[in-house]
Amino acid sequence: MSRYVRIIRMSIQNSLQFRGNYLINLFNTIGLIPLLIFWQIILQTGDIGSYDSNLMLTYVTMSSIITMFFSVSVGADICAEIRQGLLTSYLVEPINHLTRHFCIFIGKLIGESLPKCIFQLLVVITVAELVGFDMGLQAGSVMLFMVLIVEGILISFLVNLILGLIGFWLTESSTFFMLIEAITSVLAGSGIPLDILPWGLDRFLIHTPFAYMVYYPIKAGIGQLGCPLVAVGQGMLWISILLVIVIITWKKGLCRYSAPGG
Repeated sequence: MSRYVRIIRMSIQNSLQFRGNYLINLFNTIGLIPLLIFWQIILQTGDIGSYDSNLMLTYVTMSSIITMFFSVSVGADICAEIRQGLLTSYLVEPINHLTRHFCIFIGKLIGESLPKCIFQLLVVITVAELVGFDMGLQAGSVMLFMVLIVEGILISFLVNLILGLIGFWLTESSTFFMLIEAITSVLAGSGIPLDILPWGLDRFLIHTPFAYMVYYPIKAGIGQLGCPLVAVGQGMLWISILLVIVIITWKKGLCRYSAPGG
């Protein structure tokens, strides 16, 4: 166990080396302004679904903050290890390689995402107080909100892991990861609630694992999650399914691994 704790500590230290990244969050917060103005203009003509102007601004603001928890990616690192043959040196170590990447992931969350999230949250709360904007968060839903955040983080890690393990079959994947990152952001409900999408997309997307990254935690936070136990149970089901996919992909990938470049 101590070796995994050391990996987390080293990951945190590596993340803290790039202090300039925290300053970039000021621009991320400023970047929210055009999106908030857009929704204010759209909602002047009337509510969209269950969202009035105030609730939509809350959703967009929270999605910008929560998304920072899912900006950490280990998929590209795993894919690079496979492509460059570096995986060989890790396989002979007395440590589970996938667990190692989970520790790195946790370290990045603590050292990189959490400070950024806190910084932007403080900025948003300060601005909300100055302009008299009520975010409408429900204090009684804090525990449910935290449970869904944890589920979303685990789902995000497992999805990243699966994408990274595709490196056993792909030789060049940098463009692939950029495309997947953009698609995942939309599927998770970042910037636009999934339940206002047309053509049955809303019913489909809210039952995918991506919805647990942004959509479900926010719905819990604003007190609009109809069946909390169903949502939590479905999240656990997706975690189990993705974990099985990871194990199968890992085993099949190792069978065809030839240590290219190593």
